[in-house]
Amino acid sequence: MNNPVAFLIGAGASFPYGVPMMIGFYNEFRAHIERRHPHCFQLLRTLEENGKHPRPDLETLLTDIHSVLGVEQGLAVLGGDSSAVAAQIETARELHGYLDAFIVDRCERFDHEKSARDLQSMLALRQLAPLWVFSTNYDRIIENACDAHGISWCDGFEPNCPRSVANWIGCFDMEVRIVKLHGSANWYQDDPGGALHRLDRGYSLPAHDFRLVRGAQQLRPLMIIPTLEKQALGDPYIGLATRFTDVLKETRVLIVAGNSLRDRHIKAYIKERLPNLYVLLVSPSAGQNRQILDQPERTLALNAGFSEFLTLGGPCLLRLAQAALEATDDLGVRNGVEQFIAEVSRGVEDEAAILGDPELQRLWTDLQAEKVVARISAVKALEQHPHPAIVRRLMAVLRVDPNAPVRVAAVDALVRLAGVEATEVLGDALVQDASPDVQMEAALALMRPGIFGSGRACLQRGLERTDIRPVLRTLISDGLTRLDAEHAKDDS
Repeated sequence: MNNPVAFLIGAGASFPYGVPMMIGFYNEFRAHIERRHPHCFQLLRTLEENGKHPRPDLETLLTDIHSVLGVEQGLAVLGGDSSAVAAQIETARELHGYLDAFIVDRCERFDHEKSARDLQSMLALRQLAPLWVFSTNYDRIIENACDAHGISWCDGFEPNCPRSVANWIGCFDMEVRIVKLHGSANWYQDDPGGALHRLDRGYSLPAHDFRLVRGAQQLRPLMIIPTLEKQALGDPYIGLATRFTDVLKETRVLIVAGNSLRDRHIKAYIKERLPNLYVLLVSPSAGQNRQILDQPERTLALNAGFSEFLTLGGPCLLRLAQAALEATDDLGVRNGVEQFIAEVSRGVEDEAAILGDPELQRLWTDLQAEKVVARISAVKALEQHPHPAIVRRLMAVLRVDPNAPVRVAAVDALVRLAGVEATEVLGDALVQDASPDVQMEAALALMRPGIFGSGRACLQRGLERTDIRPVLRTLISDGLTRLDAEHAKDDS
C-alpha cells in the first residue's frame, strides 16, 4: 500500500536551503563565466541577445546551447560545411561542459542542517505507508535529510550500497522512495554503453574536453531539462515518468511544492489523474495559479514558502495523510485538505501560535526589554524555535534594534533559523549597519557554505562601502578568493 499523500517538489523547495532557482542559477553561472572563462562569455551574451527569451534562466540557456550544438549534426545530415561556425560550436561545447560542472558543484552546496531539520516532518509520513517524493531537482536535499535521521530511502539504484558507485536496478522498495524525474547531480551514464550509475557524490568536470572515467569507461552527467523532449523519452526518464503515473493512480493528495509545472509531460500526467486526485499547490503565490491544471475544483492552494509549509504544517501533515487514508469518499479527502490549509494558513498569517505559548510570549516581549542583556538572551533563546513569525521578528530586530550586540546576536540566530532566506537582510546589515561588529558578523554569515552562493553579491556590495574598515575589507576579499577557489571545481 502506498501513502495516500505524495509529493512533487521543484526548485522552490530547495531554495530555502541554498540552492538557487532557475533565474538565480543562471545569474550565478553568468557571473562565474564572466569572471573565470571570459572567452566563453561572448557566446553567452550572443545567446542572450538572439535567444529571444524575456528572462533567460538555466533552462533557456541549456536549450539554446543544445540548439547551437545541433547545427553541426544538421549540416552533416544536409551535407553542408560547418567550418564557418566551427569556432562557435566548439565554444558552445565548452560552455556546456562548464555549465554541467557548475550545476553539479552548486547542487552539492546547501544547508544540510536546516534542510534535515525542516524535512523531518514531511518524512514522518512514512509512519503510515511508504512515502513517494517526486522531484525535478538535481540536488540531494531529500537524500541528505533521510540519512540525517536514519531513514531508509531508494532512488532506483542499489540501496544501501557499500561501494562508492551504485548501479541502476529500477527498484523502489524503501520507506522513502525518491523519484528524480530530471536526473541528479550524482547520476552518470556510460558513454558509450548507456549503463547508469550513482556516485557517492556529484563529481563536476573542469570542461568539455575532460572526462570522468571508471576503469576504461567514460561517464557523463545524467541531467536533463524538460524542453528537450528527445532526452525526456530516453532511459531512465521514461521509466521514471511511468512510475509517476502509476503512483498517481493510488494517490489521493499530491502536494506540489515549489514546482511551477513547466514540464508539460508532468503537467499532462497530473491532469490525466485529476478526476480521482486532489492537488495541493504550495508556494508563496499558489493562490494565483489554481487554473494551471484547468480544473480549479480539483486544485487547492496554500500560500506559503516550502520552509514555512514544513515548519507550520509539520504537526498537521500526519493528520492530513490519516484523513486521506480513512476518507470513504471524495468529499472526505477534500475536507481533509481544506482543514490542513486552514490550519497552516493561520500559522502563516497570524502570530497567535507564538503568543499562545507562555514561554515564547515572554521571550517575544523580552525583545523590547530595556536591558540589553535581556534582549540578547531572548534572541538566543528564540533561535531554538523555527517559526516563520519568529524569523520575521528577528529580521526586524537586526534592522532596528539600537544596540549592536543585540544585532550581532540576531545575525547568529538568523543564520541558524533561516539560512539562505536571510541573505537579503544580512546583506543589508553588511552594507548599511553602522557597527563594525555587526558588519563583521554579517560578512562571516554570508561566507557560510549554505549561503555563499546567494550571498556573494552582498559581499561584493560590502567592498564598495567607502567607510569599511581595512580588516573587514581584507577579510571579505580573502574570503571571496578562498571560497571561489573551493567552489569553482572547474579550475581544480
